[in-house]
Amino acid sequence: MSLPWKLLYELERKGAENDFATENKQEKYLNISRETGEFLSLFLKAVRAKKVLEFGTSNGYSTIWLALGLPNDGRLVTIENSYAKIQEAKKNFEAASVNDKISILEINFEDYLKKRTISLILFSSTVIAACTTPTLTIFFASFPQGELLFVTMLYRTSQSL
Repeated sequence: MSLPWKLLYELERKGAENDFATENKQEKYLNISRETGEFLSLFLKAVRAKKVLEFGTSNGYSTIWLALGLPNDGRLVTIENSYAKIQEAKKNFEAASVNDKISILEINFEDYLKKRTISLILFSSTVIAACTTPTLTIFFASFPQGELLFVTMLYRTSQSL
């Protein structure tokens, strides 16, 4: 599969412009960097991952990078609680031709964690920022042995959020 560079560059640009222009944290995209996306995609290929669970879909930028790292029979579940962001992400997945690998759930992530076993997990920065200490404690206590955990965060000052 060839990389949808034009779309990725456009999402990167749009994300940066949006996050600079808006004060409302819920309206920010908080996308990962291109370098992080490239790394995650290569990493998934290297470990031959077939399943990914992502918390915080946003506009789908990181999700596209993750999907590009999966084999044709790979599956990615991404969780987002903003209906508007889900609709935007769906359009982006279609444009990137990765929509057949992705399932989007509109659900509270703490509820989802109570019900699932996962192979690889990616926290996007918006979830880490929203998580409380008890939530993370519950998650780490329930994480299955022998599974891989990958956490990525954007470091921002409280003023930029």
